[in-house]
Amino acid sequence: MTDKDTITMEQAIIKVFRNKPNKEFTIKDICFGFLNYYGLSGYQKENDPKYPQPRWHHEIRSLINKLVQRGIVKKIMWNCYKYGKT
Repeated sequence: MTDKDTITMEQAIIKVFRNKPNKEFTIKDICFGFLNYYGLSGYQKENDPKYPQPRWHHEIRSLINKLVQRGIVKKIMWNCYKYGKT
């Protein structure tokens, strides 16, 4: 069993930010870094029937929003996020 098998999606996103705590990330940056820490399931890789993208992209955006609400991640502007308190 690897770290990718035991870590949650939220923990993987936080690791992306902690790895470069002063960097401002776009959603694309976060998604790219996220794959270094999390192993996606087949279901998560499937395209969502409502949206023309894999399911995990929607999950990432949802989790980032929750991290912003909890003050773990700061939203700088549209599509720009940074690790830290708001």
